[in-house]
Amino acid sequence: MEILLAYVSVEGLTRRVAARIAEIAREAGHLVHLVDIADETLALAEGTGAVILAAPVHGGAYPQRFENLVRDWAGQLTYTRNALVSVEPALGRGRDRDAAEAVVARLSAATGWVPGYRHHVAESPGPADLGPARRALGWLGFGGPEQAADPTDWAALERFTRGFLAELVTS
Repeated sequence: MEILLAYVSVEGLTRRVAARIAEIAREAGHLVHLVDIADETLALAEGTGAVILAAPVHGGAYPQRFENLVRDWAGQLTYTRNALVSVEPALGRGRDRDAAEAVVARLSAATGWVPGYRHHVAESPGPADLGPARRALGWLGFGGPEQAADPTDWAALERFTRGFLAELVTS
């Protein structure tokens, strides 16, 4: 199946998340078009079997350019199998799932689109309590291996992706 995976990335994590989703989908035999929505000419092509949209949440909201794209595509998305992947590392550091769902609800209210499937990418259990400064130093290679460890819950993302892809095949 042909899948459009469109994303916006602010700090780079959403780009890595989208690339991993694309890799899993390609391994499953799907044709994936991975596109950064910073490309102003992006259009939803006819014949696309499914759309996965991925964006980070900062300050309780999605980036404006992502919201604009969703608003522009809302009508088409309604008739296309779709998923929303929200990248919210704060979920692993105390932010609750209800607050994350409230962000999706605000997006739906603003754009008219209700995602068919959704997943919130959070940090996995582990060194999530390092704090932003120590975590940043870890990403830069300072402070020891536990700080450099990627706290993203990749296993949960893989489970979601494989489940969504399985639904595409059976529906």
